Amino acid sequence: MTGSDSQRRSSRAELSRRRLLQYGGAATALGMASQLIGPPAAWADTYDSMRGRWFQLLTGTGFDPTSAPFSGALASLGSTASRYQSTMAPASSSLWPDLPAGSVSANVTSSYSRLKTMALAYAQPNTGLTGSASLASAVTTGLDWMQAQAYAPTTIPYNNWWDWQIGAPQSLLDTCILTYGKLTPAQIDSYCASIDHFVRQARFPRTPGQAPGPTASTSAACSRFAE
Repeated sequence: MTGSDSQRRSSRAELSRRRLLQYGGAATALGMASQLIGPPAAWADTYDSMRGRWFQLLTGTGFDPTSAPFSGALASLGSTASRYQSTMAPASSSLWPDLPAGSVSANVTSSYSRLKTMALAYAQPNTGLTGSASLASAVTTGLDWMQAQAYAPTTIPYNNWWDWQIGAPQSLLDTCILTYGKLTPAQIDSYCASIDHFVRQARFPRTPGQAPGPTASTSAACSRFAE
């Protein structure tokens, strides 16, 4: 970890997009989702470039979306995303009826994974849902529901630590990048606060008599960053 990384984390006055970069390791190379089908040719600043790189890692580059096997895969992605959108039914205890929150932590990760799938169908070409306003709205509605009901700074973690420290935040961050242009600074701030709540304690704990070392969550984050 460099000194500049530490300074970015400690500053609460940073722009929301810079706060989005500070979590999960992978978030330091993110994409500019306001530009569908890829980032712009010219970057506004270094952080846009980082987000652009991660956007490309999520969506891929250098392929023809109208040719096999990509066309079939993209069509399948769109079909899956459409199913998730049509079955999403925000209620008091679940975003999807088959993924209730409150006792099974894997349902939190799975809910974010479905939102990520929807976001990918929105951002990638030739899915049948590319740039769909209604799909983007469903994704942001889902993110806000998760923030309020399932993955908030006030939530007490249960079941498997992996979902809280790795699974959920990775899919949440990826979804944020894919729909970045549809999110407000306040939304991004709130999502980052949730990640900070769950991931902060997982970073480099010190055992008496031993040097601090990475936990499983930091190792996973670093491996994603190195991809």
